[in-house]
Amino acid sequence: MKTVAVSARAKTLINILKQAQKGGLILRSPEGREFVITELDEKKLWHDAAKKHFSEAYDDQDSIYDNL
Repeated sequence: MKTVAVSARAKTLINILKQAQKGGLILRSPEGREFVITELDEKKLWHDAAKKHFSEAYDDQDSIYDNL
């Protein structure tokens, strides 16, 4: 996944990003392709990645990790 900086002069895209701040958007291209635009919560991303790592690394019977 790439990060692309958006110029303040890109008014249409800035308006779309403002809408995405209120809740995720699905952006549909003229060809019908769909893209999800949503604000990222970096802390939640790291938490979810750690939880996935632990759930894959430890056996289901290791109940100490149940409440991650």
